[in-house]
Amino acid sequence: EKALFIVVGQLNKGSPLMTDAQQRIQLAGLNLQAAQKSKSLAAFVPEAFYLNTGINLLDKASWADEYDLFLQLYVSCAEAEYCIGNFDEMNKKLEAVFGHARCLDDKLVSFFTLVNALFAQGKGHQASEAGLLVLSQLGESFPTYSDIKSIIVVEYAKAKQMIGDKTDEEIVTMKAIDDDHKIAAMRLMFILAHTSFLTSRDVYALIVLRMVQTSLNHGICDECAFGFAAFGALMSSLFKDISGGYRFGQLSLRLLDRAKSKKCLPGVYAVVYTFIHPFLDHYRASLEPLEYAYNTGMRCGNISFAMSAVCQYCIHAFYCGEELATIQTMITKYGKIMIEHNQGQ
Repeated sequence: EKALFIVVGQLNKGSPLMTDAQQRIQLAGLNLQAAQKSKSLAAFVPEAFYLNTGINLLDKASWADEYDLFLQLYVSCAEAEYCIGNFDEMNKKLEAVFGHARCLDDKLVSFFTLVNALFAQGKGHQASEAGLLVLSQLGESFPTYSDIKSIIVVEYAKAKQMIGDKTDEEIVTMKAIDDDHKIAAMRLMFILAHTSFLTSRDVYALIVLRMVQTSLNHGICDECAFGFAAFGALMSSLFKDISGGYRFGQLSLRLLDRAKSKKCLPGVYAVVYTFIHPFLDHYRASLEPLEYAYNTGMRCGNISFAMSAVCQYCIHAFYCGEELATIQTMITKYGKIMIEHNQGQ
């Protein structure tokens, strides 16, 4: 690990003297490896540096000759620039991906980055529009001008019917989704649930219900945990089923144990410990989970949900009767971090 960074650093210093095209391609690949390792350490600034270095080593004509390498470099670099709040550079990388990618599948991760970035910049409506358009291309269309409230009631009843008498164990042990487009749709719905919660609660409800229905129809993926958590929150708040909401909140925490990464944990914890647990437990019991959600989100690059979790942490600390001076210090501290990451929502 340490040797990789040392070797790449030394080779980068000598790269201006490299004239052999194959050597420059190999070094770009090494920079990609160093970036991936940096990302695993939550070191997003070094990650962006290595990715930009790799990109600058290659001739722009390499999109044709080294398509896979170029695609990985640009897609990853856009995501890294988003994580550090450098939206101008992110947009340049996204434009390159959208201009050169050969198919929808190769653009998907960049669409995820775009939606997250629009939301972070306070452009929630644009984020929702862009995300819903991509979802329609993935076979998941949503009504936006119909009688949405009536549709919510129908879709909620449909989800309840699909759950039927399934036990928690049966749901937790369902097969994994094996359709790549359904997995992509679930990931995008996870992102859009956050944006639509602030821009249109009706669309948010439809997205959550679709996530649950997709899980029951096609199987489990990482984002299913959030779907069931948000479903539990809907049951508790919108349909006044407190015990049912608590059941699915607990189920979502069990589904997190099946997840391949912790990327969805901040969102799941933010929902469970904001909209479900307070109905049955003291606010103080939510403080440690919400703080953990924030720290996990910052480490894994889920910046927007990390910020949501820490906002709720400050609010719940206030409800618990913490000294106002302590609350003010916390708000100042986390407010600065939000500004540093250009989180405008």
